[in-house]
Amino acid sequence: MSSNLITRSIFVALRIYLCFGRSQQGRGGMYSRLSPYICGFVAILILTACAFEGGPVNPLQRKLSWYSYLNADDLRASCQVGHPDQARLVYNAIHTEQIRTYEISSSSYGDGAATLDSRVLGPASFAKLADGILGPWLGDTSTTTLRPEDAQQFWASMEASDAFGPAPAGLYLESGKFFWLTAACRDGQFYYNAFVWPSDSFDAIQFADRLFAWDMTGVAVNPPRNATNLDIYGDASPTRKSGAHYQVTIAQNGLRGF
Repeated sequence: MSSNLITRSIFVALRIYLCFGRSQQGRGGMYSRLSPYICGFVAILILTACAFEGGPVNPLQRKLSWYSYLNADDLRASCQVGHPDQARLVYNAIHTEQIRTYEISSSSYGDGAATLDSRVLGPASFAKLADGILGPWLGDTSTTTLRPEDAQQFWASMEASDAFGPAPAGLYLESGKFFWLTAACRDGQFYYNAFVWPSDSFDAIQFADRLFAWDMTGVAVNPPRNATNLDIYGDASPTRKSGAHYQVTIAQNGLRGF
């Protein structure tokens, strides 16, 4: 278990203990003796489930591991010299409307080719219930094989976009906005960056058009625009932001707190 996971387990266990302890005040006996152990066990179970380890996940697993996915914990852990280059790019285009994710995996054969897995998440589509009870939340997916020259162009566009440069530490991002998160393992080095709209860095992005061109999901891209809470939630001052709302703060090479 990583040190970050242990730290988060302690904090979650403490919060659960305080809540559980208050609810059991006056009961004494076995409840008071066992509550710390119960809280610690539950916290570890929750946080272990929240760690994204790569591969396909269902919508429930995706929700639990979303922050770990955005932080690219799996890419970070496997990034080492000799490992095939990988990248994860997430385009958040107002979470209630569209989130696009892109996974680039270089061929393990060393031939320069790569695979692009695209996924577009949006409002639940109940027409997809035929795919199972979680079908409406699966999103649209496609897989594209990239030729060596395509893969080279992608990595060049990442470099030209300054995706391998310093991350904007301290930048606060809220899912009701438009932004890109990029994570990459390139030649054994892990890189993380963020680009929020409107900004010069967002306007200078060169990888987006390539990804959109290779994206075979057939779902139109949601372009950046100014949107108010009223536009997004139907309420100018929502007491609770609907949908899979989230917020993150960028650190030097990932998300703060992870």
